[in-house]
Amino acid sequence: MAKREEPAKGIVSEAAKPEEQEAQYSKAQFIGSEKYAGVRDVLDALVNPEERLTSAQADKRIQAFLTKEAL
Repeated sequence: MAKREEPAKGIVSEAAKPEEQEAQYSKAQFIGSEKYAGVRDVLDALVNPEERLTSAQADKRIQAFLTKEAL
């Protein structure tokens, strides 16, 4: 019978690692944040009250809005 190889102790395979999820924040949390103080009005217009976003998602929306051509 073939002997099964055990993984080295302390090493976790990529498949076994739990998926790390970035924190999500509410509209009110973004608007109250020091980081987004200069774009509070933009966030107020772009984020729905019940919506939760990561910082990366909020940054992407803000950037898209600010770089959009004015009509």
